[in-house]
Amino acid sequence: MTMNAAVDEAPAAQPQRTRVIGTGRFTRWFILPFASVIVLTALAPGPTSAFTHPDFAGEEVIAAAFLVWALSAGLRSLFLGVWLYDDKLVARTWFRTLTIPRTQLAGCVNAPYSGFFGSSVLSWLRELEIQTVDSRVRWLSGTVALNRRSTLQTQQLRQYIQGTPHPDTLAAARAELAARASRTEVGRHA
Repeated sequence: MTMNAAVDEAPAAQPQRTRVIGTGRFTRWFILPFASVIVLTALAPGPTSAFTHPDFAGEEVIAAAFLVWALSAGLRSLFLGVWLYDDKLVARTWFRTLTIPRTQLAGCVNAPYSGFFGSSVLSWLRELEIQTVDSRVRWLSGTVALNRRSTLQTQQLRQYIQGTPHPDTLAAARAELAARASRTEVGRHA
């Protein structure tokens, strides 16, 4: 085997992939315990079980539907998130996976949460919305976060869209945010 043949057979380098800070984390922290309670209640032997309780004749179908929902929601929550590649953004939401080329991204908004519980109940939660160059807005369900983390996510996505370096971890993003705040404070006092 010649040197050129070995180079030609070498696997292509994997594209660099960065997860947007904390996307999907809040949803997992909420849905996994909630789904676990539903599953355990449905399957537990004894009077709490929907499958064995004598007063629940015929409701087994409803209990089975909740069980299927809980299992599927719990499993899907493990895959929720937004990943940044060199040339595209991949967002895994509750019902679909979006792949948007980097050249089609125009902006990112830290929007109020409007999901399962409605928007007025949990005003302290935020979600990401992506804007494309053709003026479409893509709501990224499953990216629920508290306001501060959502602000860091939005900042990271905006830097990615502009092509500037962006922090890869929450610690780096917080350090960058703190440094920017201290520079702003120094500028005000000068």
